[in-house]
Amino acid sequence: MANPVDFASITRFYANHTQVNVSLFEIRLVASFVVGINPENHHLLAPESLILSMSPELAASAHRLLGKALEAYAREYGELRAAKQAKQPPSVQENYDSRASEILDKT
Repeated sequence: MANPVDFASITRFYANHTQVNVSLFEIRLVASFVVGINPENHHLLAPESLILSMSPELAASAHRLLGKALEAYAREYGELRAAKQAKQPPSVQENYDSRASEILDKT
């Protein structure tokens, strides 16, 4: 029999930025603590990041669980305010839009 999880000993991580990457075999959630943007190259300044790689099946399960948790949060505390989207430099946004279109076209 497996030992119970000791939640007190688990490392905790705060993120204020997320990104998702998709491949045939996995879904990757990149969570970062962003402290700013480099004005020269427009890259995020994130001293800490965490990459969570999951099978598509586990990602779907996590999606359902997060959805239920957000519904419960809204019932208890009220609807979430809309997150502000940071303006991206045109080259970054165009690259993102084209990659997103490629992925959506495959579905």
